Amino acid sequence: MVGSYDINIWYSYNKNSQTDVAKETVSYVENIPLSYVDPKHRASTEEVSAESTQEPNCIEANISSSGSSVVVRVEREFSVEMIAETKVCVAVVPGGCDDFDGKDKYGYDDGDGSFEDLDPDLLDDEL
Repeated sequence: MVGSYDINIWYSYNKNSQTDVAKETVSYVENIPLSYVDPKHRASTEEVSAESTQEPNCIEANISSSGSSVVVRVEREFSVEMIAETKVCVAVVPGGCDDFDGKDKYGYDDGDGSFEDLDPDLLDDEL
């Protein structure tokens, strides 16, 4: 994740008779590790999106020990999503699911029979 934010610090000086605002733009590059990636996904179909879910928030600000700068601790929050194609194994129940007393317990659907047109070897060469 690459981004930037502005830090504005309002301060007074000269025995509190004058004020000013110190402004600084902070740039960052954040490496966000994925918690799980299917090792058999098609790399050519990867789509990654990232966004900031909240504005940067100042947690703490202190004058440095030398007194020449301000040390600021900032909290940032991101949402990152990766989408890619992969294969899944689907269980087929020959003869139907009469054992479930008419309840669609596992989300089985007879469908409209349009699966005959699918090419079962479509992804075999890429995985």
